[in-house]
Amino acid sequence: MEKNYSQLVEENQRYYPFFPGGFSNHRSMVLYCLKRMGASNDVLSLQASEDHWQWLKRRFDFFFEPVAHSKSRVTRDNWMEYVGNNSYYPDYLEWLLTEEIWNNTELLNELSNLLRHQIDADLFHPVIRYAMGVDDKDTAEQGISLAYWLVSANKNTKDSQQCNDSIHNNIESLLSDLTISADFITLHYLTSFIAIKSLPRSQQQVLMPHYKFLLKRYTDGRIKGNNTDRLSRVEFDKLKTEAKNIAFASADPHVVKSIYAILELQNYGEFQGSWGALNKMMVTSY
Repeated sequence: MEKNYSQLVEENQRYYPFFPGGFSNHRSMVLYCLKRMGASNDVLSLQASEDHWQWLKRRFDFFFEPVAHSKSRVTRDNWMEYVGNNSYYPDYLEWLLTEEIWNNTELLNELSNLLRHQIDADLFHPVIRYAMGVDDKDTAEQGISLAYWLVSANKNTKDSQQCNDSIHNNIESLLSDLTISADFITLHYLTSFIAIKSLPRSQQQVLMPHYKFLLKRYTDGRIKGNNTDRLSRVEFDKLKTEAKNIAFASADPHVVKSIYAILELQNYGEFQGSWGALNKMMVTSY
């Protein structure tokens, strides 16, 4: 019997959101992006299948691992003690779900004050997955992503500076960067922007100033590509359809996420570099 999007995401929630070495379980994120791009249940089922992800075993010698049983070691009183320790993931997950974190504004604010500094490097993935869970109103996904975020974070991180500049030029810099080099970090800054912009305004206000600072620091000094290419609406619609078809068939989660993010950018204004970046991602494999 064919499974739908919600059932496929629920199946993936039984597994750890991360792999050894800091690698992330991208399956739920890929399903979300594909669904938002209009993929059918057939495409979603194929993309979620274990056969589709066998490259993990071939390339990295690891695969999806069921989450261990919680030892109930995390409580309201001691939750800060184990931040950054991924062996406590099952305990954080149980605690956050028990606390109904999605309805617990006081606790969510406490977590946000710590995690707002943790939105770069390996921590892009919890941010992205959390935003997708919020958009889907999937409480389990929200708990999973926050637990993932906590066990990946550095509780000793100093307060990052804030940047109140317009973000448009720095996003253009990311797109420009992608036209000459499909850089792994660059594409995660782009997908994180889409994730944060999709959150409720109150959460955007917490995360976005710190994201802007990190983005500006990253884009300063990067080699800029050519952002002058322009397409007519008809040409772009054709390119968009081709890009979606490539994403639907791709076994590379970063290609899927990047194509989705570039297309989603159109909801936040006209970005001149979108066309060149989209062309680049259509011929890229990580």
